[in-house]
Amino acid sequence: MGNMPEHSALILPSSPLTKRSGDVDHFYRPLSDLIYFSGFEESHSCLIILSKPSAKTHLFVQEKDPAKELWTGPIYGPERAEEIFQVDNCYPSSDFSDTALKILKNNIHSLYYNFGVNPYWDTQIEKIINDLKTKKKTITLCDSTPLTVPPRMQKNEEEIKTIKKATAISSKAHIEVMKYCRAGLNERELHGRFLFEIMKRGAHAEAYPGIFASGPNACILHYTSNNRIMQEGELLLVDAGAEYNYYASDITRTFPVNGKFSKIQKDLYTKLLEVQKQTIQMLKPGLSFKTIQDSLVELLSHLMKEVNILSGSVKNIIQEKKYKKYFPHTFGHSLGLDVHDPVFSETKNIELKENTIITVEPGLYLPPTDTSLKPELRGLGFRIEDDILITKTGAEVLSHAVPKEAEELENI
Repeated sequence: MGNMPEHSALILPSSPLTKRSGDVDHFYRPLSDLIYFSGFEESHSCLIILSKPSAKTHLFVQEKDPAKELWTGPIYGPERAEEIFQVDNCYPSSDFSDTALKILKNNIHSLYYNFGVNPYWDTQIEKIINDLKTKKKTITLCDSTPLTVPPRMQKNEEEIKTIKKATAISSKAHIEVMKYCRAGLNERELHGRFLFEIMKRGAHAEAYPGIFASGPNACILHYTSNNRIMQEGELLLVDAGAEYNYYASDITRTFPVNGKFSKIQKDLYTKLLEVQKQTIQMLKPGLSFKTIQDSLVELLSHLMKEVNILSGSVKNIIQEKKYKKYFPHTFGHSLGLDVHDPVFSETKNIELKENTIITVEPGLYLPPTDTSLKPELRGLGFRIEDDILITKTGAEVLSHAVPKEAEELENI
């Protein structure tokens, strides 16, 4: 409320229920903004936050319905939701059109709402705006991102504790997957093993569709088919993380399917690991995302030249963006309620602050069809990713429990 202009309202809808097929819904996951500002988890809900002078919160929720609850479980209902979630007022969602209009027509000049999240609530908001126009009341529609993103970027003590728990769960699961891995297994078996290991430790679900990419599949950045028999002598790239109390973790390790790197695999892996270590070492408050990216690109460009993946000067490799052929993404991303937590900066040059959490994930992807590469390099894919908490003076690696030295991986 303190960051909102006077006489304004922020409206945060729930995410929609979506059909999987027939009469079966996809697993429902609440919208992160609604979770962050209210803690409310049920679908078909909406939160209105009013700035000064009103300074009130209004939550719209499903009504109690014994017939529905028989099939899908308890519903809070307005009375109980108002008490538990400590909002000023709680109403049935079915009354939104009339009740929200009454709330917003009194001294509200600016409305912060992002269309495109939930079609149902989009329709409701459009109706209210049109009703206000007929009453000669003009409201300025504003992007809600500048209000919702900045507080989510810096984590409080409880959030950090929760993300550490998610990371600890994922770390143990990654190690168990390494132990279980062997030639002849389908990638999907390892995905199932990961899910089992995180759920038995308290995670509700994975934070994103896990990537279990063997051999040439590791060159597909967001490979999620996970349906190939792993072969002797190949590498396996595992990019997977648990979600714990809605907070994400995101860890990637690359290791040999049969437990032994080949000489060329080990050489490339060790060099990439050194790039990641140097990048993590430089992290501290005040460092911009652009500076981190530029530094990582320079290190990777040196690596690619050193091992004859690319030719020419490093300066030329960077200027002509030749490195993008084998490293097309950024150094990492913000991490929180979403695995790719939103970031916001008016200058578009975001700086690290204490208690922000990011990932650092250099990669090297050498497509099997790239005839400009030596035959022994084709089809090799590497990524090493850790979750990093920015501290007062530097950085803490939250996912340190997952080994990443080549010898440690072979020992496991």
